[in-house]
Amino acid sequence: MKIKNDFVTNSSSASFIVWGMSYDITELLQIKNVSDKVYEIYLKEKKKYKLEVLSKEEFIENNNASVRDYIENFISNCGLICSFGSEYDEGFIDIGKSPFDMKLDETLLDFKKDIQKRFLSMGMHIPIGQIQQITECWENR
Repeated sequence: MKIKNDFVTNSSSASFIVWGMSYDITELLQIKNVSDKVYEIYLKEKKKYKLEVLSKEEFIENNNASVRDYIENFISNCGLICSFGSEYDEGFIDIGKSPFDMKLDETLLDFKKDIQKRFLSMGMHIPIGQIQQITECWENR
């Protein structure tokens, strides 16, 4: 039997599995530390290439694919992964840690505590009991 340790894909479907939380993207960007850090990544890139910059408010209001790239970058820097909702729930993002990253001698409680610590590094205090398994599967037609 083979186990794939990342996204499982083929020509017609994709899956995403994490232990974590689902968020409304607009609400996620209202968390001050999240919006500050995401905007900081945006500014750094724009200044690197000497491109025109939006104000933080304009950037946050934009909430388009490029903003999502910066959100994904920030989440990745915190040691977590994310997946944006399908076309049916595109206003949401799932954030967490892959169950395949769990160490063999690690308990689920320890794994959740690590996830909680990573959310805290994002500026988000999440009670352990709210960290749950999220499984998404969609078909590409």
